Amino acid sequence: MVRRTRRVWFFTLPLLLLALWVGIFAGESGADSSSFRFAVVADSRSKENNPSVNSAVLRQLMNDMNAMNPAFCLFPGDLVYGDKVGNDAFKKQLQEWMAATGEFRAPLYLTPGNHEFGGGAGRADAWREMLPKMPGNGPPGEEYKCSYYFDYGNCRFISILSDWEDRGVRVDQKWLDQTLDASSGFQHIFVFSHHPIRDLGGVRGAFWKSLVTHHVDAYFCGHSHLYNRSEPGNSSTWQVIVGTAGAPNYPPSPGMTGTTISNHYGFAMVDVEGPTVKLTFYGDTDGDGHYNDVMDSLVIVVPKVVEERVPSGGLAGEPAATVEKRGCLMPGL
Repeated sequence: MVRRTRRVWFFTLPLLLLALWVGIFAGESGADSSSFRFAVVADSRSKENNPSVNSAVLRQLMNDMNAMNPAFCLFPGDLVYGDKVGNDAFKKQLQEWMAATGEFRAPLYLTPGNHEFGGGAGRADAWREMLPKMPGNGPPGEEYKCSYYFDYGNCRFISILSDWEDRGVRVDQKWLDQTLDASSGFQHIFVFSHHPIRDLGGVRGAFWKSLVTHHVDAYFCGHSHLYNRSEPGNSSTWQVIVGTAGAPNYPPSPGMTGTTISNHYGFAMVDVEGPTVKLTFYGDTDGDGHYNDVMDSLVIVVPKVVEERVPSGGLAGEPAATVEKRGCLMPGL
């Protein structure tokens, strides 16, 4: 069962020798609606660098998501193959990804994965250059626009970087705890990053314990190329892996618990209705080429009472309340 937006808009324009230009808009933190839906999907990279994106699958996913009118989409990592290519080649791969998602009609909130930052020094700068309009309210001194938060309706959404240029896998726990401390007034809290909790200390690690202590409804991630939902530690906080945007399919890892769907591409659609959250995973089971067949669903009813929202003024950086629609033109235009 599921519990607890900023927007990123992509518009297609002719790009001289490039592909398209992409507008990434920050979502509307002041949205009043307590009833809305958002999408989640990750891992659209291909098997190798040329091409770096499984564009055919990704385009179809975006089109089928459009038909369901989500307010925005969370995309936690491995957009492109990346890895050890040079930074100029990496930027072109991001342009390839932007072209494949160019017809998506809602905002996209991105978090890099190991295939983005695993290439070493300079990747974070390239990410920031290509995606300058992502929220800038992350940890002090962290200018990468990878860790940030935004608010939509009765929800707070927190992106946390888990892959670093030194190829380490970790999170800025201090900033995450601070942000979660300032989020208790929201009816629902969602956190998203690239790695499942098994890579972040497991159920006994500080990361998961913090999510549980702060009553986070769900943690969305990818990295494993399949769909899985589980309730680690029977904690009432759910982990939802949605690594199904076109990367090579993976079998379930040994010891994986919960509900697993492998060898299927698709996406999760999350409906927020006041205190209730419903997650539905859509794939293509009838072979018609559209990812609009229900393959799994989960409902979470949040019991906690929220008296009032906690203001975000105590957080470092840009307050969530200032986030508004923005567009960014691709470099070189």
